[in-house]
Amino acid sequence: MRYLYALIVPGGVILLAAALFLRWAPPETVAPLLHIFPYVILGAGVLLAWRFHRTSVIFALLALALADQGLLQFVVVGIHRIVPLDPATFNPVTVEVVLQGVALLLPLNLVAFSLAGDRGSLASRFGFGFGVLAAQVLSVAILAVFAAPGALTLLEAKFLPEWISDWTAVADPGLVTSALAAVCLAGRCVFSRRALDNGFLWALAASFLAIHDHSLSLEFLKQLIREEPLVSVDTLHPHGDLYFSVAGLILVVAVIEAGYAMAFRDELTRLPGRRALNEALQQTGGQYAVAMVDVDHFKQFNDTYGHDVGDQVLKMVAGRLEEVTGGGRAFRYGGEEFSVLFAGKTVDEALPHLDLLRATIEDTRFALRGPGRPRKKPGKGRAGSGSAKTVAVTVSIGVAEPGERAATPEAVIKAADKALYRAKKGGRNQVRT
Repeated sequence: MRYLYALIVPGGVILLAAALFLRWAPPETVAPLLHIFPYVILGAGVLLAWRFHRTSVIFALLALALADQGLLQFVVVGIHRIVPLDPATFNPVTVEVVLQGVALLLPLNLVAFSLAGDRGSLASRFGFGFGVLAAQVLSVAILAVFAAPGALTLLEAKFLPEWISDWTAVADPGLVTSALAAVCLAGRCVFSRRALDNGFLWALAASFLAIHDHSLSLEFLKQLIREEPLVSVDTLHPHGDLYFSVAGLILVVAVIEAGYAMAFRDELTRLPGRRALNEALQQTGGQYAVAMVDVDHFKQFNDTYGHDVGDQVLKMVAGRLEEVTGGGRAFRYGGEEFSVLFAGKTVDEALPHLDLLRATIEDTRFALRGPGRPRKKPGKGRAGSGSAKTVAVTVSIGVAEPGERAATPEAVIKAADKALYRAKKGGRNQVRT
């Protein structure tokens, strides 16, 4: 369920809400958004991404804006240029090259900027971003103006079964790059559970809907040129530019989510941090229990096996803490220390769940690499030259609740810390109150 949540929220929810709005909103409601929404999103997004040092999002927003303006000028404006019908003022081959070029390149841009992230110097990141975008804009422009027929032959190559591609006017190369980009970004979203990866995934989905919408508009233009009987141009609802804006909005929300995660979530274990615990304590009301959880002999473990292995132990313990029963919510307090908050419960009600948590961690055997064990798992029939050594990881737990001597959340945490100290002094791997 956690992986499914990471895939859907918040990007998928935003896209679904936007699709429902565009499907049912009256045209007079949508029309004003066509003029202001894209510029508001681009401006606000660039400023916010710059403030949070997210250059990858800045260039993703610029890529969306370039695609939006290119298709808007060539496709949507083209409708009004040839109504009443005047084929001499419109070259559908040139427009098709621009459309299919955007469909091919935009998904690759989103993946590239997502993978590049925000590493490296500011100069190198800006050089990479502007270089990639400028090269693509120049290439598509040259092909559209000087080699449109030949370029269109490549961009509209048919190699997918009709049941896959006949539902859209986006050509097969664009469908393939969109699918590959979606798989890549979905994988990053599931395994990293980072807000920006979620944003890039759903921005890709929104941008594909935009391109698909523009492709339908282009088919409308072709039918007009062929003088086929059609409904009025006023019945066409070009929502492509709004879908591009929704893609930008999803990235803006992802930047905000990433900023929140930096402040409230521990990067190593992905658990909420101490600041999140403090806020949660303020919202619990009068009855709650707080447990402080400490990994036994962690310094000795770190000194013996190294900090990388120590980090893996913390991640393993955090994973078990996330599965605590009884409605407990786990937090990374600092170092090798964690906390579990049971809102609305007493210490007596929390104790069975804490003891089950302690036993679960004790029963989880942590495997160490042998000196000759390869870093990657061998294939079938091949065994590593070293043997895996397993060690037991245990935790000590102290728990407290509000009372006369601990009236504030700070005092309750101190009381739980004292109980934790008694658990360690009493032999570790136990729960004390």
